Amino acid sequence: RRLDTRGVDRAELRQRLLETWTQALIDGHFATGVPLSREDRQATVDQLSVLACIGLQEDSLQVKFDAFEALRGLENPPPLIQEVERGLHAIRHRFDIRLAATWGMRLGLVELRGSEVRFPHSLIQAYLGSRVIHLAMLDPDFRNGAMEDPGREFLIALVMNSRAQL
Repeated sequence: RRLDTRGVDRAELRQRLLETWTQALIDGHFATGVPLSREDRQATVDQLSVLACIGLQEDSLQVKFDAFEALRGLENPPPLIQEVERGLHAIRHRFDIRLAATWGMRLGLVELRGSEVRFPHSLIQAYLGSRVIHLAMLDPDFRNGAMEDPGREFLIALVMNSRAQL
């Protein structure tokens, strides 16, 4: 794909660069030695985006699987979980956060540390979170928790999401 850099501010340029990089990763242009299909890569990015959002709310690069399982286990899961689950279903996948973390480690998106992942760079976490943060913000619990003392990466994710919506 071509990357149009004309007439954009710094935040939108950053968002477009990361979107192009992620799409190339999903399409198999990067991490070519990792034998995953396009759908497996897409499912990995989608699930790690959920983990990124959880970390943004907590202002932490490290996210425990238990935090994800607690959201998913709710009787009425938040829109973030419901929408990502629909997207996974469309590509014939289901949530398997530990497998996604393992694949994400092989793709260089996260570091796997026992019962949690760590995002190797805050910008990767902010970008992945920005892909779905509009869904997370629909949940009052997420919104109130995140807005109580918003971290830098959370704010970056909001700005990136706003630029992606243009």
